[in-house]
Amino acid sequence: MDKKQQLLLYTAATHRLLSMMAMVIQSRKRKRREPVETITYAPIEERDRMRIEYLNNKIWKNDVTYVNMLRLNRASFFRFCKLFRDRGLLQVHLCVEPQVAMFLNTVGHNVRNRLT
Repeated sequence: MDKKQQLLLYTAATHRLLSMMAMVIQSRKRKRREPVETITYAPIEERDRMRIEYLNNKIWKNDVTYVNMLRLNRASFFRFCKLFRDRGLLQVHLCVEPQVAMFLNTVGHNVRNRLT
């Protein structure tokens, strides 16, 4: 073997050794991390009841209130909700209409959506 082949062999061996060391170090770092706790939610029936009551009384009362609160008429609002439902974009605790109504109300009036 000449010098050039020998240098290439040493370089490849060094690269392999350093790669294996990096893999060992990364696996040990992952093992040392604390386990991530998952978020658990308590029953939220009262909060949901208050939210639905607010939506029924303040937003879905009549057409004028619809436009004032959501900045959309009823037909446009339900087409907008249908778009979310068809694409499966909103699926948390509520149906699509209350989620979209809360979002539009919050964005349209620059308010916080909080019940206390």
